[in-house]
Amino acid sequence: MGKSTNVSYNFGQLGSVYSQGDVIKPPSGKVFVAIQMLEDLRFDKLQSETYTSSSGVSKTMFIDGVRSSHGTGDHEDTGTHNDDVGDDDRVITVATASASIKKGMIVEHTDMCPSSLTDPYKVVSVNGADITLNKSVAADKAAGSGDKTQFYWERSQGFGGQSPTMDSSGFVFPAGLVLFGRYTEIEPDGTGRLIAYIGE
Repeated sequence: MGKSTNVSYNFGQLGSVYSQGDVIKPPSGKVFVAIQMLEDLRFDKLQSETYTSSSGVSKTMFIDGVRSSHGTGDHEDTGTHNDDVGDDDRVITVATASASIKKGMIVEHTDMCPSSLTDPYKVVSVNGADITLNKSVAADKAAGSGDKTQFYWERSQGFGGQSPTMDSSGFVFPAGLVLFGRYTEIEPDGTGRLIAYIGE
C-alpha cells in the first residue's frame, strides 16, 4: 500500500514546535495546522492564514459577528439594484461591471439577497453589469441607493462566531485541548506551554 501524502503532510508530520510563552512562526510557505495545549492557556495572538481575494485584497477566511474582518467580501459593489423591478426577478445590476465577479460566487445584499448558510444566492452568469442569480431576489431595490453587495467564493465565506479576547483577561483554552486551523503566528499570554504542529 502506498504512502498517503494527505496524511503525511496535512496533519503535522512535517514537524512540530514546542513553546513556553515564545512567539512562534512556521517555516516559509507552511502553517501551523494544530495547537496542543499542555496547560491552561490564553493567547495574545493567534494569527489565521490569509489569502488574496479576486480584487487583490488580503483577507482572512472568517467573518466575525459584525463582519468587520471580512465585511467587503472577495468583491464589493456599492449601488447594486434590480431597477426596482425593472430587471428580471433573478437579475441584479451592479454599479460598475467587474472581472472579479464570477459564476459560482455567493451574493449577499441586505434586502435583495439576504445571507443564508443553507440556500445562498449565487451568481449563475455575468453579462457586463447584469448579474443573473440562481433564484429570485427577496426584495426590490431602486438604483442610486448606495447599498453594498458582497460577492464571496464559497470556501472563503463563514460568519457567526466571535473572536476571543487576546490578552490576560481572555478566554482560557484548557490543558489537553487540540485546536485545529491554519495559523501563521502564535503568541501565548505569559509562559503557557504548547506544541504547534507544522503542515502545508
